[in-house]
Amino acid sequence: MKSSWIKSVVLAVAMAGLGGCSQSGDEMAVDAARSTYEQHDHERPAHKPSNLSDAVDELTRRFARLRAPSARDTTTELNEWRDIVRWLPELAADSDLPKAQWDQLHATAQDLAQLNEQLAAVVTERRECDAQLRAKIEAHLAAAANIARHASIQLTSIKSQK
Repeated sequence: MKSSWIKSVVLAVAMAGLGGCSQSGDEMAVDAARSTYEQHDHERPAHKPSNLSDAVDELTRRFARLRAPSARDTTTELNEWRDIVRWLPELAADSDLPKAQWDQLHATAQDLAQLNEQLAAVVTERRECDAQLRAKIEAHLAAAANIARHASIQLTSIKSQK
C-alpha cells in the first residue's frame, strides 16, 4: 500500500513538471511546419532555380531541348521540367510580386502543368512537337517571363529606394 502511494506522488510530480514545459497545439503545429520547411530547405534539389526569373529562363531552355525529337533519354529532363513548373508559384511568392500578378503566374503554371501530359507524349514518342502545343507552351512561357521581368524590375526599384 505504501508503494502505491509513493508511485502516485512520483507520477503527480512528474506530470506537474511536464505541464510547465508543454506547448499549445498551435505552437506544436508551427514548430512542426518550421521543422518540415527547414528540412526541405536543406534538401533543395540541384535543379531548383533560386528565383522566379531563373525558373522561367530554365523552363525556356529545357522546352527547347524537350520539343525536338531525340535519341537520348529525356525522362529526367521531363521530370525536372515538371518540378520547375510546380515550383513557379512558390518562387513567385518568394518575390515581391503583387497578388494580381501572382494569380496570373499561378494560372500560367496550372496551364503549363496541364500541358505536361501532351509534352510527355511528344518526348516519350520522340516525335516533333506539333505547332499548336508548341505555340501554347511558348505563349505561357512568354507570359511567365513578362511577370518575372516585372518582379525583377520591381525588386530593383525597391532596392534602389533603400
